[in-house]
Amino acid sequence: MSQKETLTIGDRMSSDPVTIKPDQSIGEAFVLMFERDIRHLPVIEKGKLVGIVSDRDIRQFLGKASLSEEDRKQEDRYLRLPVSEVMSRHPLKIKAEAPIAEGIRIMVERKIGALPVVDREEKMIGIFTELDALEYSLHVVERYQEEKTRKAV
Repeated sequence: MSQKETLTIGDRMSSDPVTIKPDQSIGEAFVLMFERDIRHLPVIEKGKLVGIVSDRDIRQFLGKASLSEEDRKQEDRYLRLPVSEVMSRHPLKIKAEAPIAEGIRIMVERKIGALPVVDREEKMIGIFTELDALEYSLHVVERYQEEKTRKAV
């Protein structure tokens, strides 16, 4: 791929991601994730990215599901706590102009599933997730296979 063809994070990110406020409940976050079929929610306060919460963060916070009445009551109390209790503060983020390889490298090295995408003013404009990275990787592999087939003919 030539320099001219290099795609950026902005080319492959999910625009206008679903977000949540830090004072909204963990239960609300969990429901949002389930309804929207997503695993990461950027946490926004006064227009600024202040954290990110994943379904994994919530599951680890809640622990194993239990059948006991007392454990279910405790879980109900936890679900009413604010997202700020479980979010990762100061999440890694990336600029829309960054090459896709840079975003994927950060995600692999840090073992994270999503990067909020910000513009030059640090305003969040999207999110680059594992799925976005996999879709791009599939695109690259298919192009490589097509090129290899063309050369073989």
